[in-house]
Amino acid sequence: MAVLRDANPTHVVLLGDILDFYTISRYDHDPRRARSLSEELAAGNDFLESVRMAAQNASIWYTEGNHEQRLDKFLVRHAPELIGIGGLALPNLLHLMQRGIIWCPWGSRNSIGSGANKIYFEHGDRYS
Repeated sequence: MAVLRDANPTHVVLLGDILDFYTISRYDHDPRRARSLSEELAAGNDFLESVRMAAQNASIWYTEGNHEQRLDKFLVRHAPELIGIGGLALPNLLHLMQRGIIWCPWGSRNSIGSGANKIYFEHGDRYS
């Protein structure tokens, strides 16, 4: 955060997997590593608030990673009736709009800048 404050960037890009959603992952769980879902969301919110405070004037982009996708996958498997309820959507749980953070859904290709200064970014499993 000190680097962000000192650099005073115009853009900050978070490239995903900020949250792990370990407790709702389909993989085996080590109980010594378990953190409740609410604790993980609270830690994610604290982190994002720290980023916003450190880069107050920056445009901040949050790219959804495969680990953030675990929330939707969990709902699809265990509670499909809840899909589409806005309050359960990750951008709402993380208060992105209130923080002025731009949400970039999984699989989207995004860019900042223009011309020779244009930079593309996404969270995916391929590169070119």
